[in-house]
Amino acid sequence: MNINYNIYENQVDKIPVTETAIVAFIDILGFKELIKEYDNGINQNLLKDIISSMNTAVDFLKMNINNEPDFLNWKKKLKLKLFSDCLCASIPAKFDFYNFEENLFYFMLYLSTYQNLLIEKGIFVRGGISIGSFYSDDNIIFSGALVKAVELEKRAKFPRIVIDKDLIVKLRNNQHFFNYFICEDNTNEYFINNFNHYDIESNIINNNLDLISKTNLNFIKRNEEIIEKIKEFEKNQYNQDIEKYSEIIKYQIDKCQFCQQYLEKYKWQLDFLNWNIDKNNNNYSFKFNSI
Repeated sequence: MNINYNIYENQVDKIPVTETAIVAFIDILGFKELIKEYDNGINQNLLKDIISSMNTAVDFLKMNINNEPDFLNWKKKLKLKLFSDCLCASIPAKFDFYNFEENLFYFMLYLSTYQNLLIEKGIFVRGGISIGSFYSDDNIIFSGALVKAVELEKRAKFPRIVIDKDLIVKLRNNQHFFNYFICEDNTNEYFINNFNHYDIESNIINNNLDLISKTNLNFIKRNEEIIEKIKEFEKNQYNQDIEKYSEIIKYQIDKCQFCQQYLEKYKWQLDFLNWNIDKNNNNYSFKFNSI
């Protein structure tokens, strides 16, 4: 039997080199129990809820990226791999006219939206986000950044997405991220603030209005009433979301009264939610009083 080894050599030659990417690894808490419920016919929406949350979170970004071509271009670069209870998400650190900080901003917005959409379904996640080498195709993921993100997920303990210190160092001169996206707790871990989306969206709206006012101030003046109604709607929507999250978390706390392993995690989530509601904290340092 004659084997043409050149075929295999050519396939190896076609494997591209890794790129520098921002990578997240997200794991569902208590998945063992959730999959048992699914297999026993109790929670038949589990798979649908996970997939729809992953896809809806992408579409949510469409409202925050200025125009359709930019959104489609960014969406094309976003890579998502869902396997069992784990999600690997990545975006190149830089591409086209998007710089590192813009990509990280939209990527964190995607992750926090995914996190919140799952909370609405009673599903909680923890994870890690890092930067480093990355390559993926239909069959494999090869990534130093993913290795670091998995290690961060193991350290996360609570329902949060922990941020690699390498990313924090890169953002030290950008207070914008610490004002809106990044929290630090009393264990010196940095993580994504998934409950601050009202302030983030308000900031995006105000920035867009500032850009419009520089070229068309009359448009702003003519539509002041409509703009205020939009802002009021966003605020009311945020309050409704927070109330909904609070009820879901409290339900999980009541459900886990005799399960210390999960009780502390849900109490941490409720404390963090309440900390976000208190706008007088004026900093990004969150302290959890362990039970």
